[in-house]
Amino acid sequence: MKKFNYENLEKLTLNQEIVNILLEINKFQSKNDLLSNAKNPVLKKYLKSAKFNSITTSNQIEGIKTSNYRMEKIISSPDVKPKNHPESEIIGYKKVLEMINDNYENIATIPHHILQLHKILFSFSFQKQFGYKKIDNFIKITFPDKTEKTRFIPSDAYSTPQHMEELCQTFNLHFHNPKINPLIASLNFILDFLCIHPFTDGNGRISRLLTTLLLYKNDHIIQKFISFEQIIEETKESYYDVLFESSQNWHENQNDPLPFIQYMLNVILQTYQKMDFNQIQQSSQTALQQITNYFNNSIIQTNKATLIKKFPHISPTTIKLYLHKLVKVKYILKVGNGKATTYIKNPQRNAIK
Repeated sequence: MKKFNYENLEKLTLNQEIVNILLEINKFQSKNDLLSNAKNPVLKKYLKSAKFNSITTSNQIEGIKTSNYRMEKIISSPDVKPKNHPESEIIGYKKVLEMINDNYENIATIPHHILQLHKILFSFSFQKQFGYKKIDNFIKITFPDKTEKTRFIPSDAYSTPQHMEELCQTFNLHFHNPKINPLIASLNFILDFLCIHPFTDGNGRISRLLTTLLLYKNDHIIQKFISFEQIIEETKESYYDVLFESSQNWHENQNDPLPFIQYMLNVILQTYQKMDFNQIQQSSQTALQQITNYFNNSIIQTNKATLIKKFPHISPTTIKLYLHKLVKVKYILKVGNGKATTYIKNPQRNAIK
């Protein structure tokens, strides 16, 4: 009989690689303040790209696709109408993702809210599939010759409502347990959700949407700027392998969640690593601060062309203006004339006055 006992997570022995990944994630998480400036133009580009990639790749994993042109239109237009069944499900996914991004504080990990998210996912679909599964489902693998083999048997339809209730109860009870890393508990929740497979369709997509939600609950916001779904899509063979490995003996309460947890932690770490925090920090500063800091950290002569290439978001006219200003106050020194002109930090100046 399946039991959801998250106290067992206290006894998990984490290998050194998992420990190192968690430490690296914590280091990156300490930079969250850099991601909080909604007016930052570089962050706006990250936001737009992440939304497109998250919606596109999460659906592609399930074989749901449309053209890039239509995808751009679906994502950018609030009232776009679907032209076919795949587009109806993509629009539903967009709506759920937007709801989580904008209102995650008010979405709880309880069955009622998860059912609501699933309902919204299919609310634009031509085939309404609301609620828990009514008949048993099976996770199968399809071979190149189109033959199939059952890979995993999830919770049966009769047990699903009870399993979802028990899963949410035990997770919420232990999420703030100081003896359990909340990120470990969250990823174990995603694994258990996938093993229950509570819906006839949409389980994979809902699992990734719930991952987004739980990352927010863990005070991570990187998923809003870099798509972790894209990383899963690029490594989906490994994803399915660790999911299979961690689901073995799940019904008997003897499964090992660590392969799945380690994979997902790696995905989260890679998501952080894709973010250029130095660029974000620079773009949060004024143009003058960025140019000044460049000279602070450089010991070689620099010409205007190098600065224009270094700071493409600052106009050449502005760069020329601030070079003139910094020379005038003797913060930097001008070397040469005409096209051969270069600039270097004045070693006798520590600050602009």
